[in-house]
Amino acid sequence: MAQDKQDKVNEWDSFLAAVDAKITALQALRASYVTAVSLGAFGGGGDLSVLGSGVPSGPIGAPLELPRGALLGKSLPAAITLYLSAVKQKKTIREIATALKDGGVESTSGNFENIVTGALNRLKRSGQVLRFKDGWSLAEFYPDNLRAKFEAAAEAKPKKKAAKNGKAKRSATKSAEGRRADATAKSKADMIIEFLTAHQGTAYSSSDLAAAVKLPAVGFGIVLMHMQKAGKIQKLDDGTYRAA
Repeated sequence: MAQDKQDKVNEWDSFLAAVDAKITALQALRASYVTAVSLGAFGGGGDLSVLGSGVPSGPIGAPLELPRGALLGKSLPAAITLYLSAVKQKKTIREIATALKDGGVESTSGNFENIVTGALNRLKRSGQVLRFKDGWSLAEFYPDNLRAKFEAAAEAKPKKKAAKNGKAKRSATKSAEGRRADATAKSKADMIIEFLTAHQGTAYSSSDLAAAVKLPAVGFGIVLMHMQKAGKIQKLDDGTYRAA
């Protein structure tokens, strides 16, 4: 019985020691914050903006390690911003996805990293996060001039895409014009073959043939040349044409 009481006392002593350690750490943090405010480190106000969980927001303070389950019940964008606010450094998509899972974010997706990527891109478009070559971070951690460069780059991309779309449209227009030209050539060839077949054995000059089938003389010789090469008509030594 006496041993049980002693064990309980020891348990309480361990608990109190942990509480005292946390109190000491918080007091040290408070003293550092008061000193920083007195020196004007946070500007004139001295207000430290916080998110809903009490994690400091902005490029102040040291990185914080979120406890397991700290993000439970939060939306994906809120969980991402909370996590990036706590770590205060750039993180890859894989690192963010792993941290969100550890923090309590649930997902039924077979590829959670894709879901995180989509959420990050939406946050980037709204100006809340920035994407670097080596990871993602909160936009509020960086000066206005850097954020402005990122915004300018983001606005330039749609213009580039529009230029590509314009080029594709012009290419499609040219292709359509080419198809129309081919169709016209085919119809001319059909008219010529139909006429020469009806007058089998009779040879015609280029101008006479154009007049007979009622087609413009301009470019008519080129049509005849292609038809000759294709073996559809014959060109005689005197320069006249007849059905093959």
